[in-house]
Amino acid sequence: KGCPASISYSSIIREKLPQLALNNEKVVAVTAAMSSGTGLDKFQQIYPKRYFDVGIAEQHAVSMCSGLAKAGLKPYFAVYSSFLQRAFDQVVEDVGIDNHNVTLLIDHAGAVSGDGVTHQGLYDLSLLYLLPNITIMQPKDGIELENMLDYSLTFNGPLAIRYGKSFIKNYDEHKPIDLSWEVIKEGDNGVVILATGDKMLELAEKIDGATIISARTIKPLDNGVLDKISGAKLIVTLEDGVVNGGFGSAVKNYYDERNIAAKVLCLGYPDRYLREYCEENITAVSGLTSEIIAEKIKNHL
Repeated sequence: KGCPASISYSSIIREKLPQLALNNEKVVAVTAAMSSGTGLDKFQQIYPKRYFDVGIAEQHAVSMCSGLAKAGLKPYFAVYSSFLQRAFDQVVEDVGIDNHNVTLLIDHAGAVSGDGVTHQGLYDLSLLYLLPNITIMQPKDGIELENMLDYSLTFNGPLAIRYGKSFIKNYDEHKPIDLSWEVIKEGDNGVVILATGDKMLELAEKIDGATIISARTIKPLDNGVLDKISGAKLIVTLEDGVVNGGFGSAVKNYYDERNIAAKVLCLGYPDRYLREYCEENITAVSGLTSEIIAEKIKNHL
C-alpha cells in the first residue's frame, strides 16, 4: 500500500562482519541455526573455520562465545531478539559476571511484522538492562550500524547492539561512535524527545517543535545530556521495547536518585503480549503513532 522501500539490517551484517574479520583474525561468528536470517551466510562462506553454527541451542551459543572470548578471540553472536530470551541465564552467568568480551548482534528487536506474538523483540532491552556491566547500543540507520561494528572491535566487555528487522533511510550526517547521544534536531517548544533507534526517531521527527535526540547508547546513559535537559518542560523517552524496566525507567531513576524534579513521559510497548500480526497494528494499539504521541505530549505539558 505504498509503503517506503526498506533495507534489512541483516544485509548490513552480511557485508560488514566479513570486513571486520579481514582486518582482525580474532573475529569469529556464532549462530544458532540462523545463518541467512541474521546475515552470517557470507561470513560462513569466506571464513568457514571461524564460523560456528551450534544448531537451535542459544544457551550453548552464548556459553561458547564466553569461552571463545576467554581464549582471546572476538566472538559475535547474531541472534533474533526473541530467541536470545532462551539464553538470558548464560548472558548473566557466563558473559556478564566475568565481563567477557562478547558482542551480541540482536536482530529483529522491537515490533516485527509477519511472525506473530512469539517473535516480537520487545523484551531484550529490559532484560539486558538489568546487568551492571553491559553496554547497549541501537543505531539510527545502516551506516551507524556499520560504525558501531567498527567501534566494537576495540570495545572491551559485554556489548549488545540491537536493531530492528529493517530501516527506511540512511541519515546524511553521522557523529563518531562513542558513549554519547546525538542531537538530531533542535526544537523550540521546550519538549525534548529521547529516541532509541530508527523507528522511534521516525516517530519523533513528526512531532512539531520538539528537540530530538538519538539515544544511540541506551546503556550507559549520557549523563551530560540528561543534566543539560533536566529543566525542559517535558522529556519524552521513546523506546523500541516494553516500557517496564527499560530505557525510560532508567532515565526516570537517574533523576530520582539525584533528587532532580524533571518531568519525564515514558513511551514504548505496553505491559501485555502483543498478538497483532502487522507492525502497523502493533504500534497503533501500543499508542506509538505520531498523532497519539503528540496528544500525550500536549496532555502532559
